[in-house]
Amino acid sequence: MDSWLTTILIFLPVAGALLVWLAPLPRYWAGSLAALVSLVEIGFWISALQQFDFGDPALQFDQQATWFPDLGVSYHVGMYAFSVWLVGLTVVVQAACIVYAWWVGRARPRAYFGLQLFLTGAIVGVFTSQDLLLFYAFFEAMLIPLYVLIGVWGGAGRMLATIKFVVYTVVGSLLMLASIVVYGLQAGTFDL
Repeated sequence: MDSWLTTILIFLPVAGALLVWLAPLPRYWAGSLAALVSLVEIGFWISALQQFDFGDPALQFDQQATWFPDLGVSYHVGMYAFSVWLVGLTVVVQAACIVYAWWVGRARPRAYFGLQLFLTGAIVGVFTSQDLLLFYAFFEAMLIPLYVLIGVWGGAGRMLATIKFVVYTVVGSLLMLASIVVYGLQAGTFDL
C-alpha cells in the first residue's frame, strides 16, 4: 500500500467529487459526503506522514507507469520531504474550507463541494507529479475549478477577476507548455 499512497491522495478526492456531482443528494448530505472524503484524505496524509522517512532524501511513495515510451511520457508520482508538507497543507486547508462551507450552507452545494474536492486532487497532483507533462496536466486541471469557484462564488467584482485570471493563466500556461515540450524533447524524457 505504501507505493499507492500518493495515487490515493490524488484520486480519492477526485472520486469523491464525481460521487458528489452524480449522486442526487440534498444540500446537507452533499456537504456531509464532501466533509467525510476530506477527513479520510487527511487520514491518508497522516498515514503517509507517519511512514515517511525524513532521513532519506530520495523520492518516496513513488509509482510509475509508462504511457508513451517513445516520447518518454509516464505517470510518475511520489513525494519528497517538502512535498509531504505541501500535500498536508493542501488537504488540511481544503478540508477546513469544505467543512466551513458545509456549516454555513453554500448555495449550489453539489457543484461547490464537487469543485472543491476536484481542486484538492489536482493540487495534490501538482505537488507530487514527477513527470513534466503530468505536472502540466494537473496544473491545468487545477485551474478549471478555480475559474468556476471565482466566477460563481467570488465576491464583488468576481467577473472582472475571472477574466483577468483566465487571461493571465492562458498566457502563462502556453509559455509553460512550450518550455516543457522543448525541454522534454531535448532531454529525451519528460520525467524529472
